Amino acid sequence: MDKPIAIQFANKYFYNELTQRDLENLEKNFNVRLKAIEDRIMGVENRISELKDDIKSLDTKIDNVKNELKDDIKNVKEDLNHKIDSVKIDSLEKNNKWIFGLTFTIWLTILGGFVALFFSYLHKINTSQ
Repeated sequence: MDKPIAIQFANKYFYNELTQRDLENLEKNFNVRLKAIEDRIMGVENRISELKDDIKSLDTKIDNVKNELKDDIKNVKEDLNHKIDSVKIDSLEKNNKWIFGLTFTIWLTILGGFVALFFSYLHKINTSQ
């Protein structure tokens, strides 16, 4: 309220000169200002409600992204395990081929030795007769 108006009302009240019209004007001004304050409070409450809804929406989005990331990590882990297993199998196959080659070579050498012994034996038998 403006200071001069307040002083005027204070003087009138002091001298008991407040009229019904003055009281109605005071009530009207008070109601207008009260209504403005109530509107502002309602606006703030509405904004708070909107912010709460936005926060809930963000929480939902965060949960969705979190679940998607968990699924992606799980898929990557499974892919890596599969690739590691296939690499192990490939290296095992290479080792098996090497071992098979070595075994085959030893077998051929032994077979060649037996063949040589057999022919040597045959040659001894033929020469001793």
